[in-house]
Amino acid sequence: MSDIRRRNSWQLAEVAGEARPDGMQRLLNGSRWDQDGMRDAIQSYALDTLGTIDAVLVVDETGF
Repeated sequence: MSDIRRRNSWQLAEVAGEARPDGMQRLLNGSRWDQDGMRDAIQSYALDTLGTIDAVLVVDETGF
């Protein structure tokens, strides 16, 4: 979600303030990602933050 064009471990590490890409490489190559679990966590966070299950979140192209 940054403005960098190419997103590889070197660029990601630089944007994150890291001197070397080792941590980013380990994160990207060695981590197991649970897509359903992440979806559920984000959904729960959004519902808790918005305060009601009937709320609607609208995102437009302006970014405001």
